Amino acid sequence: MLDAAQLAPLHQQLDAGYPENLRTVAEWLFVQLVEDEEVAPTPERQHKLATLALRQTERLSAEEGGRNFYLGKGLRYRASLRDREMYERFNGRNYNELAREYHLTPTRVRQIMDAMHQDDISRRQGRLILE
Repeated sequence: MLDAAQLAPLHQQLDAGYPENLRTVAEWLFVQLVEDEEVAPTPERQHKLATLALRQTERLSAEEGGRNFYLGKGLRYRASLRDREMYERFNGRNYNELAREYHLTPTRVRQIMDAMHQDDISRRQGRLILE
């Protein structure tokens, strides 16, 4: 997270009465935009990034505000991406290597590889209809 001085370009654009939850969203968006820059942004660029973060926050508020809106962490999706990446790298013998790299047990890697293999077979063969 950026410190208060680094967040200043954003805070300068926020009204004192700006809602706290929207302020938090704008800050996180601004932090990500700044972190994604390849070089340290100039003050002018920081101002533009702050404006962009604020506009994104306002759009999110306009589109989803007032609803019972839940923002999940996306853990299942990220695990799915991880599992597909592991499956692509799997050579039949590298359970321990993958376990170390992905901070899993070899047993868990085997379970994931077995499930991915079954999904792969099902996708290739389709569903067999026996009559």
